[in-house]
Amino acid sequence: MKTVKLSDHLKRVEARKAVLAAAGKLRPDEAMRNRGLNRTEEKRELLRRVEARAKAAGVSIMKAYY
Repeated sequence: MKTVKLSDHLKRVEARKAVLAAAGKLRPDEAMRNRGLNRTEEKRELLRRVEARAKAAGVSIMKAYY
Protein backbone atom coordinates (compact mmCIF):
# COMPACT_ATOMS: atom_id res chain seq x y z
CA MET A 1 0.00 0.00 0.00
CA LYS A 2 1.22 3.46 -0.87
CA THR A 3 1.08 6.23 1.74
CA VAL A 4 0.09 9.64 0.42
CA LYS A 5 0.19 12.89 2.36
CA LEU A 6 -3.12 14.72 2.41
CA SER A 7 -1.46 17.94 1.28
CA ASP A 8 0.06 16.17 -1.75
CA HIS A 9 -3.27 14.59 -2.62
CA LEU A 10 -5.07 17.93 -2.41
CA LYS A 11 -2.46 19.52 -4.66
CA ARG A 12 -3.07 16.81 -7.27
CA VAL A 13 -6.84 17.28 -6.98
CA GLU A 14 -6.55 21.03 -7.47
CA ALA A 15 -4.23 20.53 -10.44
CA ARG A 16 -6.72 18.13 -12.01
CA LYS A 17 -9.55 20.61 -11.43
CA ALA A 18 -7.52 23.29 -13.18
CA VAL A 19 -6.97 21.01 -16.18
CA LEU A 20 -10.67 20.15 -16.36
CA ALA A 21 -11.69 23.80 -16.00
CA ALA A 22 -9.32 24.85 -18.78
CA ALA A 23 -10.85 22.17 -21.03
CA GLY A 24 -14.37 23.31 -20.15
CA LYS A 25 -15.17 19.97 -18.55
CA LEU A 26 -15.46 20.98 -14.89
CA ARG A 27 -19.09 20.59 -13.87
CA PRO A 28 -20.34 22.67 -10.93
CA ASP A 29 -22.94 19.98 -10.17
CA GLU A 30 -20.39 17.18 -9.94
CA ALA A 31 -21.27 16.49 -6.31
CA MET A 32 -24.98 16.02 -7.08
CA ARG A 33 -24.75 12.59 -8.68
CA ASN A 34 -26.40 10.87 -5.73
CA ARG A 35 -30.15 11.51 -5.86
CA GLY A 36 -30.56 10.29 -2.29
CA LEU A 37 -32.96 7.48 -3.12
CA ASN A 38 -31.62 5.33 -0.27
CA ARG A 39 -31.59 8.03 2.43
CA THR A 40 -33.32 7.43 5.69
CA GLU A 41 -36.13 9.73 6.75
CA GLU A 42 -33.89 10.98 9.56
CA LYS A 43 -31.23 12.06 7.05
CA ARG A 44 -33.87 13.76 4.90
CA GLU A 45 -35.12 15.70 7.93
CA LEU A 46 -31.54 16.66 8.82
CA LEU A 47 -31.01 18.04 5.30
CA ARG A 48 -34.26 20.01 5.51
CA ARG A 49 -33.16 21.59 8.80
CA VAL A 50 -29.72 22.41 7.38
CA GLU A 51 -31.33 24.10 4.38
CA ALA A 52 -33.74 26.07 6.59
CA ARG A 53 -30.92 27.28 8.85
CA ALA A 54 -28.79 28.28 5.87
CA LYS A 55 -31.66 30.24 4.34
CA ALA A 56 -32.31 31.98 7.67
CA ALA A 57 -28.63 32.93 7.85
CA GLY A 58 -28.58 34.12 4.24
CA VAL A 59 -26.03 31.48 3.24
CA SER A 60 -26.26 29.60 -0.04
CA ILE A 61 -25.79 25.87 0.14
CA MET A 62 -25.25 23.12 -2.40
CA LYS A 63 -28.46 21.68 -3.78
CA ALA A 64 -29.52 18.48 -2.06
CA TYR A 65 -32.15 15.93 -2.93
CA TYR A 66 -34.49 14.80 -0.17
